[in-house]
Amino acid sequence: MTTLMRNTLSLLLACILPTLALGQEAEKPVSATQRCAPAKTFKAPQLYGAWRIELPAVKQTGSMTLRQHPEFTESLRGELRYGDTQSIASGDLEEGEFNLDESSDRIGITAIWTGKLVENSCGKEIRGEWQDSRKGITSPFILRRESGW
Repeated sequence: MTTLMRNTLSLLLACILPTLALGQEAEKPVSATQRCAPAKTFKAPQLYGAWRIELPAVKQTGSMTLRQHPEFTESLRGELRYGDTQSIASGDLEEGEFNLDESSDRIGITAIWTGKLVENSCGKEIRGEWQDSRKGITSPFILRRESGW
């Protein structure tokens, strides 16, 4: 190889290698924690859809569907099913704080859900405490977004 060819090759490599390195940096996948908005910025509409319920202390699982409240547009309305319970619920999401009042008799509050959106879950997980107001029973709860939402 001639000196001219070596110098040309060296010059080409000096120009191409930094460009390739930059390209590789840009192609690195962004982690989920970098893509998620902070939990406190989520609004009620971002929770609309199907959720899986886990109540470990009472060994119950079930489902919840959340949608817009028919009277209060910034609030939530839901239908819940777990164990032998079928209920409706109404509540709010404010700065990442999740609160629902549940009624299995459609008259009074029979349970209260108080929790928080899990940071870096992209609005797909909520954790907190469920309290059965009739029986005085409490359980931690986990709500996980059903796939497809």
